[in-house]
Amino acid sequence: MDHTLAGLCEGETILIAVGTDPRFTQAKFKSPALVSQLAIQIARERLIDTLRGEMLEKLATRMDEFIVMNGERTEDESNDRDEWDSAADDLVASLLEPYSDVLSASWLGVRTVDTRMHVPGEIQTLAMQFAQEVWTQLTYRRTDNQILAGLGILEADINAMLASYVAVVPKEEVKMTQINAVLNKIMLAMPDDKTLEEDLDLASDTDDGLAVGAGQRLGITMPECLVLRKERNANSINEWAFAILTGEMLPVDDLEVPPILDRNLMPPPPPPKAKPQMPPPPPAKAPPLSEAAPPGTKGRKRVPAASAPPPSAIAQETLVKLKTYANIRDEDVATMFGVSRPTMNNYLRGKGHAVPTPVQRETLKAFVQKHLDALQEVLDEIG
Repeated sequence: MDHTLAGLCEGETILIAVGTDPRFTQAKFKSPALVSQLAIQIARERLIDTLRGEMLEKLATRMDEFIVMNGERTEDESNDRDEWDSAADDLVASLLEPYSDVLSASWLGVRTVDTRMHVPGEIQTLAMQFAQEVWTQLTYRRTDNQILAGLGILEADINAMLASYVAVVPKEEVKMTQINAVLNKIMLAMPDDKTLEEDLDLASDTDDGLAVGAGQRLGITMPECLVLRKERNANSINEWAFAILTGEMLPVDDLEVPPILDRNLMPPPPPPKAKPQMPPPPPAKAPPLSEAAPPGTKGRKRVPAASAPPPSAIAQETLVKLKTYANIRDEDVATMFGVSRPTMNNYLRGKGHAVPTPVQRETLKAFVQKHLDALQEVLDEIG
């Protein structure tokens, strides 16, 4: 990978992003200083967002594989626990090593020792700190003009952008694909379930200060908070939280952004010629009686029957009992099955089938047996 500002931030598209940013489109005075400031802010947001997501995915995947191979970390003080911690530190160091040219030696020395990968939320913290450190190193002791030059943006480019800018009247409604794109990004950031609705409420608040803080916790930028703010209504918070937890989102590729910059300043094309009016097609014939839909089902789609679970699948009821009676967190159940938390939430709701590997099944049995033994000891002591 090209570890430069232009390579990591897609510098050639920064000015286009500035032209679509609400902080620019809603500004009364569009000056070169404003464009420069926004270009650097967008570059920083883009770099941190990209690298954070990239490292988060790598850490989550490798730690899932690590736990499957080595089991959960024991809480008692033993050589096994020390070996587990040392192996986890080595794993983190191997993932950070390809970025050593854009990370300081002191930062690497601190973040590859006692990484505490078993602590909930530590993976997300490390991914964010990694991305922030890369930005810090790439912009260390650089002026704004030097940062812009590193992005491939010159003063002439900014002047040309302002000269060719054509304002577009904003639409009254935000496309649902834009909302889903933001929600999908939040889901990938794996926010805390307990504070999800509160953070969504603050991120879509009209107070920019509250929105920025909540957006950082949710893994989204201020422009994306503005998308949520514009679409918010009385039921939005609950609907967004449900969509994030279940993972039922449209793909981000469906997001459509209208062009803002007209660099060639070409006149608009002539209107298309009117097509001759064609007679309406004849009405479709009614289907034969044997193929007609049964009464009361007209206009409804048939819902396919749920597929039968594989023989080795663990029933939904069993998963619910495990989570309830063992008092175990969603992320811990997901870790034992080697899946993400949203996927495990789907299993708990009866969507899909949990099919553990032989190793995962033995790990699960050992976990249950450990709790049974402990409860038996309690029962024996009670008498």
